[in-house]
Amino acid sequence: MCLVIIMPSNREMPVRVTPSYKRRLELPYCCVPAILQMVFERRQMPVPEQELIGNELGLIVPEDAARHFSWVRTGTKPQSGWGTQTRSEEFSMQRYFDRHNVPLQLFRYRVASIATLDGFLIDHLNQDDDVVVCIDQRELTEGGDEEHVALVQGLDGDSVQLVDPAANSPDFHIVSLSQLAGVLIEVWIISQKPS
Repeated sequence: MCLVIIMPSNREMPVRVTPSYKRRLELPYCCVPAILQMVFERRQMPVPEQELIGNELGLIVPEDAARHFSWVRTGTKPQSGWGTQTRSEEFSMQRYFDRHNVPLQLFRYRVASIATLDGFLIDHLNQDDDVVVCIDQRELTEGGDEEHVALVQGLDGDSVQLVDPAANSPDFHIVSLSQLAGVLIEVWIISQKPS
């Protein structure tokens, strides 16, 4: 695996905050469904239950976590890890949006395609997009997941404010741009579909 470090640009960065997200705590292995709930709520759309979203996104959990759900897939740990399986076309978020006539679109950006992290985040926040960072949480907090998602709430200088659905995280998690760059796997942009 190649680690690419994205250095912040030298330009001054203004405070940029998106409209507030109401933080939702995730059910076990449901960070993606919790994030979608926050996005839907911010956009004043109907907000389905995490379990329903998760099941449509291929949620699979270890046997001992099944007690938290009325119905959930269990079995062998997938190669991509426990949780939703959104990299599979069958369980993709775009397919979920399309199936439910949700007027949103998803774009995934690999780390190598982002020139400057601060500029990228500011540009998308200024477009009123929802910016989801997919991170290796083990590198950011003890006991975290290999892949975890959080929403970017805003930026202030070198600080990035994240809304993290993990129960062991504060309501707003502040990290530096360089910390975020060091744990970043992908960035997902959720935007309004053009009319």
